[in-house]
Amino acid sequence: SVICVPMIQMDDVVGVFYLETRDSNRNFTHEDLEFVSMIANELGLTLENRRMRVEAAHKERLAAVGETVAGI
Repeated sequence: SVICVPMIQMDDVVGVFYLETRDSNRNFTHEDLEFVSMIANELGLTLENRRMRVEAAHKERLAAVGETVAGI
């Protein structure tokens, strides 16, 4: 049984959450799909937050370089 859920953030697919079981006695249920969808949404948010933190740090470095050059 397999569940594959896209991680969507701001209308963009930022990844895919893929889960499978090889246990022939275990099939995923609709509740499993809902749970994995919630996890995928949280992961999408986490990835977007990380991207924004990296972007902010880059902008801060550029601003510091600009201030240094302006002071020279």
